[in-house]
Amino acid sequence: MKQIYIFLVCLFASIGMNAQEVKLELEWVNSLEDAEKCYDDIKSFWYKDVVKQEDVRNSIFAFYSLGRRLGMFNMDMGQKYNTWSEVKVKNEDEVSYFNILLDRIAFSYTCLQKLLVPMGESVKFICWSNFETEFHLQRGIVNFLYVGNTACIEYRTKGITFSVLNNFDEHFAYDITVYNKKRIYNKKTKKYYYKTYEKRITVMPKSYYFISSSISIEKFYFSPTSYTITNKYYVGKSY
Repeated sequence: MKQIYIFLVCLFASIGMNAQEVKLELEWVNSLEDAEKCYDDIKSFWYKDVVKQEDVRNSIFAFYSLGRRLGMFNMDMGQKYNTWSEVKVKNEDEVSYFNILLDRIAFSYTCLQKLLVPMGESVKFICWSNFETEFHLQRGIVNFLYVGNTACIEYRTKGITFSVLNNFDEHFAYDITVYNKKRIYNKKTKKYYYKTYEKRITVMPKSYYFISSSISIEKFYFSPTSYTITNKYYVGKSY
């Protein structure tokens, strides 16, 4: 809940959004079928010709609201159906599908949040891999860099460009410096010159770290052109 609170404070402060603007009426969601339809309705923004920051922002709050109605204590994966849910299931088969839906809400909420605010902790492998499949991101890979047991992947889809760093090592965390080399035109000299920016990050084992997004509240897209591993250390399994 602390991470959710920090995210909301950051979002309100940066965008100046009123909570009433994203208030949802979910009283109609009274069955598993209703909940699945609601999830699909929220997710449908991704198939617009151009996805904007506002679309992502509103979907995050919608997934959060749906999750709370379904009894989610937080927005992490691995939660199960419980008596706090305002939507009741009919049998054991529905419980299984209900739990799957909770996971779908969790990884969608978590990864969309990282598109908007790409900072903080890494996202676990199972969370990102499900999101990548659910939103068909494999089709949008435009850049792939590889060093050791890590990979830097850049995606472009529906008007959004974003990049993530993948550590697929099971035991080691890595300190990594990511570089963005930009070609800049000097009007006075009428010549181009290059300037290099850098980001220093740490990514845990079997995890993904969101580097940057073109729709983030940072308002500056950091496109990775190269990266180096500066340190690695054993931390054991982190998944």
